[in-house]
Amino acid sequence: MVEDSNVALSAEVAALRRQMAQLRAALVAVVAGGLLVGAVGAPEVVRARRIVLEDAEGRERIILDASGADTRPSLRFRSQSGATRLSLGEQPDPVIDGKAYPRLSPAWGMLIYDPAGDERGGFTYLDTGRSVISLDRRHGEGVYMTVNEKSGFAGVVANYDTGKVGDYAEGLRIGTLGNQAFAQASNRDATPAGAIVAGPGGKVRLTDVVQK
Repeated sequence: MVEDSNVALSAEVAALRRQMAQLRAALVAVVAGGLLVGAVGAPEVVRARRIVLEDAEGRERIILDASGADTRPSLRFRSQSGATRLSLGEQPDPVIDGKAYPRLSPAWGMLIYDPAGDERGGFTYLDTGRSVISLDRRHGEGVYMTVNEKSGFAGVVANYDTGKVGDYAEGLRIGTLGNQAFAQASNRDATPAGAIVAGPGGKVRLTDVVQK
């Protein structure tokens, strides 16, 4: 009986020693791994084509997309309903009444949208050489400030509300062109209503139209 007890005790001690050896090996591996991660540090580059952040309900709210699958490279913020409310990056085609229209030129900047997801303004640089800050009505630009490298105009333009997509009727244009500063008004039918021009020498004169 005593001999059997000694054999059993020896077996248990040997099993405990093996377990302790395994625990020591695991502990060394964990410590070594931690030291290795600390030495390497966080990765300097994270590569991905699309990153989506969801809210607590699983709705896509912030999307960083460079895949080109459904939009141009951009960072987009969405409302709870899924409508885009803010976009940064290469600008998508303008959306009016839920319909996308071709953009006149590739453009980069920031766009804001109403609750329905229709474009309502933004800050844009177009590859044609125009910088624009605009505030839009429902069917198009209401007022915008621009610098046009091609025409040389720099100033502010206010449009009439035509109620039609793509039907622009300019009402007021204030700015500089070449060596003159001017304020120009137009009637609703696009006929000139008059302009005040300050040209070289500081002289102010009245005229019909300065820039069409």
